[in-house]
Amino acid sequence: KYLHDGDPTAGTLHRLRLLSVALSAGTIVCVYLMGAVSGIVSRLAAAIAAGVAAFIPQFSFVSGSLNNDNLANLLSAATLTCLVFGMRAGAGLRPWGLAGLFTGLGLLTKFTGLAMIPCGLFAMWIHRGAGRQRAAVAFLVPALLTPAPLLIRNAMVLGDALGAGAQVRTLPNLLDPKGLSDAYFV
Repeated sequence: KYLHDGDPTAGTLHRLRLLSVALSAGTIVCVYLMGAVSGIVSRLAAAIAAGVAAFIPQFSFVSGSLNNDNLANLLSAATLTCLVFGMRAGAGLRPWGLAGLFTGLGLLTKFTGLAMIPCGLFAMWIHRGAGRQRAAVAFLVPALLTPAPLLIRNAMVLGDALGAGAQVRTLPNLLDPKGLSDAYFV
């Protein structure tokens, strides 16, 4: 017997799992592209990096499950890929704008997408090309405006833009707060 035998929703569940696998495959493609276009490593090294990412047991397991992690992973990988493209000489503003859009969509998907904003700022800081200020605007405007309606709504309804307080109140057993100096991180 299979898990979904006789379940009328089985076809939908299988299609959603297939979508999760496709999102994960997109993440692996982005990992490859990051390495391949960086100019730092060979295409073989980029392929090896993509293979390593693909076969991390936790990534493989989550790839077949139904959750928003696969979309968050894809959007984060797409953000980082666009940042690598943006740091190339003569890339223009399009990669920075796409990185901002993917960051904003990532923040809508899962608030851990917030981690991409410092990544974008760091990429701009180390980028030596002219027009860093224009790149910053091209990145930050879509990164902040895309999730703005949800963040404003959360602030008005929940009193917290990210909704973290509501999570703590409704799911206290799932959260284990730790400080950065906690032994857990050492």
